[in-house]
Amino acid sequence: MKNKDDAIVRRIFKYCKEVDEALETFGDRIDVFKNSTVFRNAACMPLMQIGELCKLVSDDLRDESNEIDWRGWCGIRDIIAHQYTNLDYEKTWDVIKLDLPKLKSQIDRLISDIDSNGISRIEIILKEKELNDIDARELYHEIVDNTGVSINAFTDSKILEYIKQRR
Repeated sequence: MKNKDDAIVRRIFKYCKEVDEALETFGDRIDVFKNSTVFRNAACMPLMQIGELCKLVSDDLRDESNEIDWRGWCGIRDIIAHQYTNLDYEKTWDVIKLDLPKLKSQIDRLISDIDSNGISRIEIILKEKELNDIDARELYHEIVDNTGVSINAFTDSKILEYIKQRR
């Protein structure tokens, strides 16, 4: 997977969680959503960002993960952005309650696959260099969390350099 795609799917997941946070903050009720511009803004802005990010994924990722309705999410972004003043609140609520949890689950699985591949790659490097005292999973998450980029952005030698600096 391309580094850019890795970053995009992680940001999409972050925006999914922002909608969840809006639901927790304002209450999980359509009547509140319909009557509160602050709630709608808190929920719709992340939806727009998700749609914008979906426009940026590579064709390779679209092909690899064709179960995700990338085009549909791009369309949702366009509807919210261009029809915001006369948005159909019930349809938007359905997107939030029905479509978004499905997307969040799909993106979560995609991230899990990315992480599994990254951990496997680190395990191979550690085995080749006989560095048995290092936990590959821990190292992987440390690298991703500390650098903010995909493990794919690192060559094997850069990963080994990171390990040396860590010790």
